[in-house]
Amino acid sequence: MTRNRWVIPLVLAVTVFVHYLDRNNLPIVLPQVAREFGWSDQQTGQYGQYLLGAFYLTFGLAQILLSPLAERFGVKRSLMLSILGFSVCTMLFYPLGGSLGALIGLRLLLGLAESVHMPMNSALVSRWFSPHERGRANSIYVAGILVALAVAPLLIVPLTERFGWRMTFALLGFAGLAISLPLVARFVSDRPAIVSSAAATSDSSNLTPLSPPDKGTTPEFTHPVPSADSSNLTPLSPLSTNREGGSDAPRTHGSPSPFTERGLGGEGEEASEIAGASPQVEATRRNLVRRGSGGEGKTLWLYIAAGVGNAFCVFGILNWLPTYLNRTRGIEFGDLSLPLFGVFLSGIVGIFFWAYLGDKTGRRTAFASVGLLLAGVCVVLTALAPSNALAIALLALGVFLQSSYNAQEFATLQGMARPDRVGAITGLYNGATVLLGGVGGSLIPGGIVALTGSFQAGLLSVAVGAGLVSLLMAVLTRRM
Repeated sequence: MTRNRWVIPLVLAVTVFVHYLDRNNLPIVLPQVAREFGWSDQQTGQYGQYLLGAFYLTFGLAQILLSPLAERFGVKRSLMLSILGFSVCTMLFYPLGGSLGALIGLRLLLGLAESVHMPMNSALVSRWFSPHERGRANSIYVAGILVALAVAPLLIVPLTERFGWRMTFALLGFAGLAISLPLVARFVSDRPAIVSSAAATSDSSNLTPLSPPDKGTTPEFTHPVPSADSSNLTPLSPLSTNREGGSDAPRTHGSPSPFTERGLGGEGEEASEIAGASPQVEATRRNLVRRGSGGEGKTLWLYIAAGVGNAFCVFGILNWLPTYLNRTRGIEFGDLSLPLFGVFLSGIVGIFFWAYLGDKTGRRTAFASVGLLLAGVCVVLTALAPSNALAIALLALGVFLQSSYNAQEFATLQGMARPDRVGAITGLYNGATVLLGGVGGSLIPGGIVALTGSFQAGLLSVAVGAGLVSLLMAVLTRRM
């Protein structure tokens, strides 16, 4: 049993850090892979779009299909299996990464292995933290993503230059087995322990029996108790039991699927009435429930559409930024560490800044709308920047502003889902956004580069995506 529940998001942050090193090592070393295989700029765009997009294809599909099953199998057990799978898969790049086909196949397997990791993280946060704490709890482990993005160039670039990119992958895979698995096994539990009534009353030897009432001082109630009229009583529906990881989680018979409109908002407002929830969080939850049948479903699908656009922006930058800086801005591969570190370090600062504001004010979607709009402007301005230093500064500012969405992403989603279905809803959301946005963030910029030979043109497509997300988040702000 974890005594300090805030240790859990810290452990999850470590696992996410390793997860993202394994996921994003290929975009960082893509210039070296292209050089080893002798690809031109257009060929890098043509082959790179499939190589990078393969991961998101299986990653997104598997999240949608496997997340509900993983939550039933057990959150902790599924998390450990995911870590084992993606660590071993990353190590296999060393012996098997000699051809484009083999690389694509390994990326497909890596996406499958990593698919349930983030949904299980979200499920753990929803079980251990009340709504007004989730923004901070989520931001701790989500910050592991940005720490990985910032630190990855400082680790992967020197290791690649020293040992080669394949041996670097083997070392990264071993880190997951040696670090992440033991931490999860030691510090993570599926849910807070609940002391059963049987345990509470098991030792009756130390209990002092109550003395009989003093008839001289205690009034006697002699009025007859009215008998119940059973004809006016409505029989209770039978209860069903939903088993998750071996523990019983009772819910009402016939409760809706998490993918239906009623299943999104929960049964009444029980999930929102958690002690200490902020007025803004409770008001948002009540607003969703009051809309009745159909309102919650439309809100969720609108949020998924925004998530697709945001994922397109994130993965468009993530997948192509190292190659853009190397091929278009002329920065040597060995010198990419500090520019990439600076860009993604700004995102770490942004995650905590926007998460704090979101928890304090409850205006999560409004912050994301403004942040994405300004982030798109920053990306456009990079095309006009006369120097590399100014272009990198604009990209850093853009990532800071874009993190206004990431900081609020799961806290907003958790407010739309029933507590016992957060993992399944997160899998639906994350799977759809990564499948469409991640694959799109690989294929669309890569396709533009393949057609034009310009990485700058591919990067500008991200600005268009940011503008669309900003518009969708403005609509969501009015709905919520």
